[in-house]
Formats: sequence, structure tokens, C-alpha cells
Amino acid sequence: MSKSLLPGLLTLLLGSGCSLIPALPEKQPPIPAAWNEVKGLEKAEPLPADAATPQLPWRQFYRHPVWQELIETALRHNRDLQAAVARMGQAKALLGISTAARLPSVQANLLHQENRTPAELAQSGKATVSSRDDLQLALPAFELDFWGRLNALQQEAKATFLANEAAVQAVRTLLIAQVAEAWINWREAAERSLLARQRLDVQQTLQQLVADRQQAGIATAQSHWQAVLATQGAQAELAESQRQEGAAHHALQLLTGHNWDAERHWPLLEEVVLSDTLPIDLPAQTLAARPDVRAAEYRLQAANAHIGAARAAFWPRITLTSSLGLASAGLQGLFAGGASAWSFLPSLELPIFDAGRRAFAQEAAEAEQRALLAEYEKVIQQAFREAADGLQARNVLRQQLQALQNSQQAQLARLQLLQERFTVGVDSKLELLNQQLALYSSEQQLRSAERQLLVNQAMLYKALGGGVN
Repeated sequence: MSKSLLPGLLTLLLGSGCSLIPALPEKQPPIPAAWNEVKGLEKAEPLPADAATPQLPWRQFYRHPVWQELIETALRHNRDLQAAVARMGQAKALLGISTAARLPSVQANLLHQENRTPAELAQSGKATVSSRDDLQLALPAFELDFWGRLNALQQEAKATFLANEAAVQAVRTLLIAQVAEAWINWREAAERSLLARQRLDVQQTLQQLVADRQQAGIATAQSHWQAVLATQGAQAELAESQRQEGAAHHALQLLTGHNWDAERHWPLLEEVVLSDTLPIDLPAQTLAARPDVRAAEYRLQAANAHIGAARAAFWPRITLTSSLGLASAGLQGLFAGGASAWSFLPSLELPIFDAGRRAFAQEAAEAEQRALLAEYEKVIQQAFREAADGLQARNVLRQQLQALQNSQQAQLARLQLLQERFTVGVDSKLELLNQQLALYSSEQQLRSAERQLLVNQAMLYKALGGGVN
């Protein structure tokens, strides 16, 4: 009768485990319900109906071949990304361990045992030596997850793995944006260095012209020293641009793990194009796709499952240890008739007094859950701020760029007019050189505006979730 009840009892114990995992706390990040509630975005221009989603793959957003080369190199060689992938592999292995803990393990044992009993203890009064050989299949200490402790630990490990997986995506998304920003900063600094060098040449020519005019009695000493000071300022500007160019180059090398040739023909900032069809949508729909938001949510789920495991620790722990095999006094008798042997050792561990260890463990798990809930809401807030800042700055930067482009066109037209007037002797070379300096200053501002708009586009793409395909 006991043999017929045993399988049913095991099935009941294995299948009737309950869960002590609490319901996830309600997440209410204090952010507006829609983008148009943000000040400055009420008059945002409408986007086309077929506008791309925030999950537009990065190859479709960064379409220029230079972007493709830079980003692919970084994704292969960046050390932060490699470390994040390794941590994801570790979390995956830990998930496998927690999953395996819910299944019984079976091991084969071949044991040989010899015992010597001294004469004083032997019933025959003579020292005796006994031996025993066992061949068995054993089921060691298998825990019946009646209260869901192992299930909670498995769910915790699964959520941790998913959090690490999302963290890898977050690192990739951030890396792509950082590479784009680093390259933009480098090339803008390189273009500014070129303009600064040209400005210095013009300024030196102007200084020599003023010196000649002073010797001829046309210009004053004050004009001469003003020209000298302007030349020194141009030299300082060139040195600073070269310093910034070198620093930006090193930053790009660090991010991509590659030494890029500064002498290579690189496109101008105005030649690279980024997709600009990112939609303005509800934050709950837009920001939930961000990998860092998903990682924070999975970490919250892991902490919630850990509370369930801590609660289950208050209940009895039931384990089974059993074995089935052969036993005899010697190896030659193992396979003889009547050598079969088995053991069945169920145990129940009932916590009575542990000086509050289990209670403190549950309290710590609940505190960790509250902390991760606050961190999750902070990640949502930060994501909304990044997206709102990017959207708010986008139109302003476009207007600024358009104004500077118009200003440059006006400066070019005036330079051409002065060149014609100088050719016919109407205007002096001094006026022509001053106009060239004014044009260089306008072009410096234009390069800075182009950089800001490109960086804004890259960061807005990242803020809305980016794409890692």
C-alpha cells in the first residue's frame, strides 16, 4: 500500500507548491502624460504619418558610410560593451543553476568500505576486519518546493538575466550615441583648426599691412598694436582648436578601440546626414522601449521575487535523500541474488529560533525592492528629461543654424563685393582683409551650430530608445 501511495505523494508535493512572491508595486513616475505638455513643445511641427519609430535600426538612422564604419568598429572592440556582455553570460549561467536546482540530480556511486574492530570491542574477543561494497544510484537532498522558494529564486535569476540583457542593449545604445558625438566633436574641432589657421594667415597679413601703413604715416601706433594683439589672439585660438582636436581624437579612439588616421579624407559635418523622423509620442509608449528602462524594471522584478524567497524561508523545508542499488561484503557478491539495497530518507527542517535572521533577510529584501522602485521611477524621469530636452532644443537649433547660414551667405556676398571694389581701386586691401576675418568668424559659428544640431539628433535618437539591430 505504501508503494502505491508514494508516487502520488511525490506528485502532490511537486505540483502543489504555492508562491509567496508579492504583487509588483504600482509604478507611478511623476512625468507629464504627453510630450506636448512640456513647455516649448506646444508648437512642435507635425511629423509625417509614416514617421519612423524610436526603434529604427541604427544603420537606417546613421546612413552615411562613415557612421557605419565607426559604429561597427566600436561594437566589436569597445571594452565596456565586452564587459556588459560577459556579465550577461554570467547571469545566464546563474539562471541555469537556479533552474537546475528545481530538478532532482541523480548520481552513481561505487563505494568500498573496510572496518577493523579491536579485540576489546569484538564479541568474539578477537580483532576482526569487515568489508562492504555498494553500487547505487542516489538522489541526494532533493528539496520539494512546496512553498515556492526555489521557484522564487528561479524567477529572481531570470529577471536578473533579462536585466543584464537589457543592460547590454543600453550600453550598445549609449555607445552608438557616444561614438557619433565623439566623431562630430573631432571633425568640428578639425574644421575649426583649419579655419583658425586661415584666420591666422589673414591676421598676419593684416598686421604687416598695418605696420607698412604706420611707417608710411597713414596708420597710428595704436592701430599697429591692435593688429599685434589680434594676431596673438589668433595664434592662441589655433592652439586651443588643435588641443580640442587632439582630445576629441583620443576620445574617439578610446570608444572604438581603433586608431583613426587624422590625415584620411573625412566628410565635412554638412555632408553627413542623420534621419530626422523621430515621432513625438506618449512617454509611456515611447520611453518604455528604452533598454535602460527595461533593465530597471527587470531589476525591480528580481527584487520582488527575492522577497518571495525570503518569505518562503519561514516555512518548513522538505528534502528527500534516497538511493537504490546493490550491496555485498565483496565485489564478487555485488551481482549475486539478494544483493539489492535501497534507502529512503525524507527530512523536514522546521525553523524555530534563528535570532531573527530570516526576519532581517525579508526586511532587507523589502528595502531593496523599495530602493529599486525609486531607481526605476528615476530612470523614467531621466529618460523623459533627455527626450524633452532634445525635442525642445531641436527646433531652436534648426532656427539658429538657418540664421547662421543666412549670415554666412551675406558675409560671402559682401566679401565678393569688396573684392570687386578692391580690384577696381575703390576699396582698400585693409577693408578686404577685415571682411575675410569677419567671414572666418561667421564660419566658426556655423561649424559650432552644425555640431550642436548633429549631436542633438544623435542624443534624441538615443533618448527615445535608439536602435541596436
